Amino acid sequence: MRPARITPAEIVHQSDRCLIILSFIVCCLLFVVCCLLFVVYCLLKTNNPSRTTTNRLRFS
Repeated sequence: MRPARITPAEIVHQSDRCLIILSFIVCCLLFVVCCLLFVVYCLLKTNNPSRTTTNRLRFS
């Protein structure tokens, strides 16, 4: 049995696939984080109806 030699083209192809998968995972994580931040922001807004903006509107 001779050792399986990996050609540079195969290495490039595998690294490309890994990069695509990694970038996809990063994009998904960013999307999830943005959604979580949006949900938290909405919850905070509904819990205490932003006093600063209402005060500004009243006193302007």
